[in-house]
Amino acid sequence: MPITTHAPGAERIGDKQAAIFESEGLSAAKVCIGHSDNSPADYQRGLVMRGYYLGMDQLPRGGPAPPGTPLQAPNALTWAQRYSQIKTLVDAGFANRLMLGNDHSIAMSLQPTAADRLRVAQYPDGILFVTRKALPALRQAGVSEQAIRTMTVEAPRRFFAGA
Repeated sequence: MPITTHAPGAERIGDKQAAIFESEGLSAAKVCIGHSDNSPADYQRGLVMRGYYLGMDQLPRGGPAPPGTPLQAPNALTWAQRYSQIKTLVDAGFANRLMLGNDHSIAMSLQPTAADRLRVAQYPDGILFVTRKALPALRQAGVSEQAIRTMTVEAPRRFFAGA
């Protein structure tokens, strides 16, 4: 059964989770360490080299947001920094261990309308952020169509199939 985690990357929580999984004998190939896009490059590389999938799934959170926006870490990496790190991992041959996402759910659109201004600032394109913003930016950075397909179709398919 595949496992995906909620792991604040800036705090390197995935390393702690990986230590637990490994102590229990769980294969790294069965685990996706989530929220890894807002984390140091050495942390990301270390996890993929150990065989973990990385959920690059908080992509909108590095964008412009007004002060006080919920869930915006004070030192969050920018979108450009996150795309650059993804490209570096792809160039190193790890596209097959990356899955892109935006940590946006339908439940967010059901929140009180008083939060709309902040939510729209946080997630300017809602659930379509990856297709509207992240993929074009990755293409512009030189990430190939094959690598994009790997991250958006093949890696998730393989992960959920347990392969």
